[in-house]
Amino acid sequence: MNELHDKLLQVREGPCLSVIVPQYRLAPERMQNPELLRKAIQKAKALAKEHELPDKLMTELDRLTHQLNAPNYSRDGVGIFVSEPVSGIVSFPFPVQERVVIDSSFVTRDLYYLQQLSQPYYVAAIGKKQIRLYSAHRDILTEITDGEFPLTFEDEYEYARPAPVFGHGRQEMADEKSRMIKVRTQSFFRDAHNEIARIMGSTPVPLIVAGTVESVADFRQQDTAQLIRGEIIGSFDEYNFQELRARAFEAFLEYRQKDLAERIAMVEENDVPDRVARGIQNVWLAAQAGRGLTLLVEKDYETTGYVVDGYPQLFLSEPSREHKTLPAAVDEIIETVIAKGGNVLFADNGALASLDRIALQLRY
Repeated sequence: MNELHDKLLQVREGPCLSVIVPQYRLAPERMQNPELLRKAIQKAKALAKEHELPDKLMTELDRLTHQLNAPNYSRDGVGIFVSEPVSGIVSFPFPVQERVVIDSSFVTRDLYYLQQLSQPYYVAAIGKKQIRLYSAHRDILTEITDGEFPLTFEDEYEYARPAPVFGHGRQEMADEKSRMIKVRTQSFFRDAHNEIARIMGSTPVPLIVAGTVESVADFRQQDTAQLIRGEIIGSFDEYNFQELRARAFEAFLEYRQKDLAERIAMVEENDVPDRVARGIQNVWLAAQAGRGLTLLVEKDYETTGYVVDGYPQLFLSEPSREHKTLPAAVDEIIETVIAKGGNVLFADNGALASLDRIALQLRY
């Protein structure tokens, strides 16, 4: 996450205007992008007039909108965030739902999801003659060139000249050469494994390995079970670095999905009231009480809620008595869980149907 993202997540004093707009990368759908943006900005200005937002915030909205006039087909969504303390534009590399909201803080759902997708990982490009190591987040790979990397295989073994006449000197020499190459190759991969483990340290950062079937198999002969979380089969020399970038991120997302599925299964197995709160109203109460350890929520699940002074519960129908409207009640829960020391994991839409789309693992 960059400095702008961090600042947007920290704003707690409104008014804050959030405009989240879907965008398309490919034709012909991407021809809709300017109109989608225009309509969203139109909604934002109507809502701003209704809430009597200061003129300087509208000026800032116009300034940021103007920056988006140039076509950009490398994103699936864009967010425009406007407030007095901080404003800015964020591109999203995943599909988003249109949302136009004015509240005391920004709509942060997609920002937190972007943060989740930006978890660091490592990529090791395994070759017979060279191993390169990259630090990565999303599809951005940065080669590590300090320490031993890139690690190059150097065959320094010198072979004696074969016996000239008697026996099978040439065959013996060939067998000896093959044996020594195997020994040195195993040593090469062992050194690479040890150096990667040293750089990664004790932090649980995933490692994706990339290489031919043979190279990856040789590397896996080391004690790699605690390191490797995904693999890519292919030849990844410097000339096809862009393919490595794309496929490494795909492998990371596959690992993340598998890990998330295991977490969901664990929550479903422990779905009893003293361990798990399920459904938005139960989750709201547990989150407010500070009992939230890990929140699981479908990425695009949102609903309007209402709170009444003196009542701890979240109302889903508008109360007749005086109340406060929460246009993004799920976002409020997310913020509360994080503020009270918990963490949040986003699942695909539909993945939490058995848990009413939102569930909270409880501390006690």
